[in-house]
Amino acid sequence: MSDLSKQEMQQRIEQLEKQLLSCRQRQSEFLGNSSFFMTLVDQSPLPIQIHHIDGTLVYVNKAWEQLWLVKAENVVGQYNILTDEQAIELGFKEAAENVLSGESVMMADLSFDPEKSGFSGRKHWVRPWLYSITKEKGEIRHIVVCLEECTALKESEERYNIIVENANEAIMVFQDGLIAFFNQRALDIAGYKAEDYIRQPFVKFVPPDYQDLVLERHRKRVAGEDVPNFYQTKILHKDGSEKWLQMNVIRTDWEGRPASLAFLVDITGQKNAEEELEQHRDRLEELVRDRTAALTSANKQLKEEIAERVRTEKALRESELKFRTLFDLSPPTCFAD
Repeated sequence: MSDLSKQEMQQRIEQLEKQLLSCRQRQSEFLGNSSFFMTLVDQSPLPIQIHHIDGTLVYVNKAWEQLWLVKAENVVGQYNILTDEQAIELGFKEAAENVLSGESVMMADLSFDPEKSGFSGRKHWVRPWLYSITKEKGEIRHIVVCLEECTALKESEERYNIIVENANEAIMVFQDGLIAFFNQRALDIAGYKAEDYIRQPFVKFVPPDYQDLVLERHRKRVAGEDVPNFYQTKILHKDGSEKWLQMNVIRTDWEGRPASLAFLVDITGQKNAEEELEQHRDRLEELVRDRTAALTSANKQLKEEIAERVRTEKALRESELKFRTLFDLSPPTCFAD
């Protein structure tokens, strides 16, 4: 039984060795098939350009040609990413140098114009990332630049920014009690600069009497509770004065987390006009009350004067009547010369 187990074990080991050998052969064939890898790169949907370590362009794939509308033969061997002024200005040279030191680099979105680099083509926004191709011993052979085309996204962002930055309303985003976003109008309303707002607590710009209201509604809103979207509050202007705002605030997601999106309108002029109108109304009511009191007093005095005159006239009539009666009843009187 023991000999049989050893035999089975030996057979199993031989089978595993054959499988391992077969896998290594297939891997060797796969890795040794450079045409396969070139086909893989050439058919990639991402635009890819490969440079020699001296910066010379040695290869571009079909997606790259379609992106820039440039044929490979017009740029390969002629363009150098390390000497092109536009590429240097955009940061490609620095990124390539980092790749040569062993790093992989993801660059920020940038606008590249082929005509500025000496070959015809159309301008695009792209998001580049760079890495190296190395030999077996780790020696760097080439620099690979992969591009993600993002022109439509950037143009959409630019249109959005134009709308937001030129809006008549101030637009702000509050998250975690801090100011996460604001447009130019939000700065103009309160007289601040951008650095005054960045990641600052928004209640810092609200008068103490209104801070509890603003904070409580923000807390409930981001928690999903039902609170009024429209309300009025005050903010502190940089010069120390207070401004009235009409706020329309809704819940939103900002960078994947709940936040408050606020649309703000300066209604200080309207509030001042309302206050002035109220003062005029109060003054008018006061004048009416004073005039009414004066008229009431004058009317009372006139009634008293009329009553006194009536009494006087009545007394005169009674006195005259008595005099006439007395005169009529008196005997005739003779007068001698």
